[in-house]
Amino acid sequence: MKIEFLLSFKNHKDTLELDSEFLKIVSENFTKNYSKKTKKKNIKPILKCNLLKNIKLQNDKNKTEYKANLLINKLSKDNFEEIIKEFIITFLEIEQDDFDIILEKIFTKMIKDDKFIGLFFKFYNKIYTIYNNLFDLSNQHLIDLIEQKIKFDYNSLKLEEDYKFIENLDSEENRINGLRLVILLLESNNLNKDIINIISNYLVGSKYIPDIYFWFSNKYIINNTNLECYYDRLKNKLTDDINNRYIILLKNLLDNNNIEYDNIEYNEESESETEPDNESVCNLENSTEKSEFEIEIDNILEEYMLLEEFDEVLMFIEPFKHDNATIKLFMNYLLDFYFNSSLTNLNKFKNLFINLKRTKIIKSDIFKQSLSELLCNSDSYDYMNLSTKIEKLIDIYKIIEVKVNKDFIKSLNCPVIAI
Repeated sequence: MKIEFLLSFKNHKDTLELDSEFLKIVSENFTKNYSKKTKKKNIKPILKCNLLKNIKLQNDKNKTEYKANLLINKLSKDNFEEIIKEFIITFLEIEQDDFDIILEKIFTKMIKDDKFIGLFFKFYNKIYTIYNNLFDLSNQHLIDLIEQKIKFDYNSLKLEEDYKFIENLDSEENRINGLRLVILLLESNNLNKDIINIISNYLVGSKYIPDIYFWFSNKYIINNTNLECYYDRLKNKLTDDINNRYIILLKNLLDNNNIEYDNIEYNEESESETEPDNESVCNLENSTEKSEFEIEIDNILEEYMLLEEFDEVLMFIEPFKHDNATIKLFMNYLLDFYFNSSLTNLNKFKNLFINLKRTKIIKSDIFKQSLSELLCNSDSYDYMNLSTKIEKLIDIYKIIEVKVNKDFIKSLNCPVIAI
């Protein structure tokens, strides 16, 4: 019905006076219809508010992660106090949920970077003391993370969804850093000493001889445990089907603690193959360490994979745009990071490579040269899904106009590559 036609009844003589009963019926019908419509309309704003609330909570979480990462990544011995001050200003008011996110980021850093675990632990101690005193915040989430990691590493714990990220921290270095963190907490009286026997039992029941060697070679652990309780179980491990590296480590541990055992010879033929590993693990404190700058590269790439904020990557490399050696080092680490990552991150890497090429900081020849050197390095034998990742990278290089194709890869004559 057109509005003009409806309004024409306004002054019509037959409609000036309507029956009162008719008016009542009309009124009731309008009231009912209005009520129904109002009820429907009230539902939508509630649903929309809940949705917006969930989005806001997620954005707040990402914002906290982002801010915490920026500050933690800048941390060094020289700027320690300045970062603490900046951290307090940034998180002037903080709830337990936000503090738990920060604890999780610090935990991850400590598990990944053995060179800086002492620095990160000092940072944790400082901010926990401050926020515990000011806001009565708890460190329980960090304790829970450590418990979950130890049980996952040595007791086959199935992780709940909130702790699933620990599954990606399962290398030997990550496991031993978890033990390092426990020892640091014990030495600073942040954990009860009863946990030593619990972890010791987990370890001697596991297959990880390097972890056992590290744990029972620590002075604090030896001084606070009765190693005799584990003599038989440790000696019995010599009869297990273990490689030469493990035999040497286990014998060293037994010899250092004057534990007698039946001599078991290791395979002389494979000694040369295991010798480099023996050197690196028997002298854990003297293993090859990354430089502070190399750790920063790892950190900024991990941050990008989490938040996909290219501006942070750009801010990191821009000061070195005229330093080809440093840019090449960054590119080498980026490619290594790519080949060590899951294929599910392919789009993130594609966007990162495209943005890097657009800045013109990294030239085409560096993209190409770094790839050649990496693929001809013996370490490339350890990459998972190498051929598939090379094919995907060729597609990305085609987009950014770097002249790399299958023929070029084959010309490198690397026996590990089959495309």
